[in-house]
Amino acid sequence: MKIRPIPVPSDTLIARYLPADYADAFSCDCPLPETITPDDVHLAFWTTAPGWVETLTRLRDRLVRPLGPAGSNREARKLWVRQNVVDRSATETVIAKDDKRLRFLCSVRIDQTAGKEPRITFCTVVHLHNRSGKIYFALIRPFHERIVPATLKNALQRLQEPKQP
Repeated sequence: MKIRPIPVPSDTLIARYLPADYADAFSCDCPLPETITPDDVHLAFWTTAPGWVETLTRLRDRLVRPLGPAGSNREARKLWVRQNVVDRSATETVIAKDDKRLRFLCSVRIDQTAGKEPRITFCTVVHLHNRSGKIYFALIRPFHERIVPATLKNALQRLQEPKQP
């Protein structure tokens, strides 16, 4: 499974939130069961990160605590995903977090084309509110650009695994 960076597609729901201070998108073709939804991919993304990502997330939480809250509890992340949907269609779900530093939105879109593997697109859009947001994102951005593809790959691999009875 090859995950590649792409421009944020203009026909996505999340494109409504552009322009922004930062935006990126990653895409891949992946054989997922037809029953998998964008919500399922979001939940897997936010709750089943690779171990090295979990370690970096805990470190981030400690380092940025002076700038405001940033929780890494898995159950809290599940609840956050479910409660923060701001836009949805049959093929895409957009979730958001807005705090004093920044507004962060991310979307998962699944495009089905007959005879082809589904194309999964994960987009991020960030609006910085103030100086602390700029400092926070300057610290996070180099990691974000490595973590998102790795975490997306991990999430999609988990969703491909057969369900245990």
